[in-house]
Amino acid sequence: MRGVKRFLIGFVFPVSVFLSSLGLLGTASVAFWIGFQDLFLPVSLAAQFLGLIYFLAGIFGLAGCASLASLAMPLSRNGWRKNRAKPPTWQIAFAFGGAVAGCYAAATITWYSLGYRTVITWLFAALATTCLFLACIMLPAFSAAWKYIAGSLKGLGISAALLALAAQFWYVSVYTPENTPAAVNTSFSIGAMTGKGASRVVQVDLSMEDTGSVPAVAVGSIIVVGGIRGTGGDATILKVLQPYSNGAWLFPGNVVLFDFLVSVNEPGVDALNFQLTFSFARTSWLTLGRLRTSVPYVKGCLRSSSDRQSQWYVVESHLYSFAQGPKVLYSDYCKYPKNPTTKNIPFVKVGFAGVRNGRLVAIPTQSSRPGLGIITDYQNETILLN
Repeated sequence: MRGVKRFLIGFVFPVSVFLSSLGLLGTASVAFWIGFQDLFLPVSLAAQFLGLIYFLAGIFGLAGCASLASLAMPLSRNGWRKNRAKPPTWQIAFAFGGAVAGCYAAATITWYSLGYRTVITWLFAALATTCLFLACIMLPAFSAAWKYIAGSLKGLGISAALLALAAQFWYVSVYTPENTPAAVNTSFSIGAMTGKGASRVVQVDLSMEDTGSVPAVAVGSIIVVGGIRGTGGDATILKVLQPYSNGAWLFPGNVVLFDFLVSVNEPGVDALNFQLTFSFARTSWLTLGRLRTSVPYVKGCLRSSSDRQSQWYVVESHLYSFAQGPKVLYSDYCKYPKNPTTKNIPFVKVGFAGVRNGRLVAIPTQSSRPGLGIITDYQNETILLN
């Protein structure tokens, strides 16, 4: 038993601490690099806020590694009490804080990559475990050295924690881009009409207003105009168009007017039915990058220049890009469906996908976080023709 104990204390324990220190070094370096990019090359305020936290976690992690290297005493609470010597308080404090920061950074990457990238998930789960092991080893030493830690250091740590809480409270409660209602109000009206009977041309006015607090970016829109004969009659499709191009912005409080003409060349049409599908995201949620591809959309549609699938890379924080890989937003526009019926009408469909080896792959549900939030507004309105 004594030989086993000596082996554990003299070899296994130092090797475990050394490997854990290497794990902390790797985690802190990744956190520092991700935080640096998101802090100084931000894509949004949310990404910059998260980058600040990761940047600080990386600094604390690297400081913890340096402190571990400078410690020459046994990492044991009883050892310092036995020798009654003042422990190296600064080194112990930074070593323990760095281990906690490394555990936070690795665990966060593990959580974000779960379901996206298996290798990243398992790798950082292992790194989080090593950092947690190191923090547990340092906890007795930190507890023993607490009374020796200078008041200025305690105040610095408490002030940093309170500042982080205050910043998070400000972002969630004051900035509130994700907490304010998001909506785009739309309305149709009929203007001038020329002609009579079965040969008429009607001017239609569409107004759109962003009622949110931040700009909205359009990612998919379609209007299907139908002519209705009599009360409760089926609508015959008269016109299909895209009112707003993908990637265009709507600004808060601004009303955008869109006018178009509808030819009514069938007798008995006494009302127009408008079916609008408009998908958008707030710019605090989504930033579109370069166009990846634009190809004919043929799933249930005719091969036409109007029926297309367009894909844009999603610009995200470096943390999400590292943990989850590249993503694209696709927008399917089908103006000419095969075998059109009253239920199989032209449509637009928007979604997200990952990119693996040049191909699109399914990703977990986007409802897990607001960073990929798409809002789709459906409107069905009927207006009588005078």
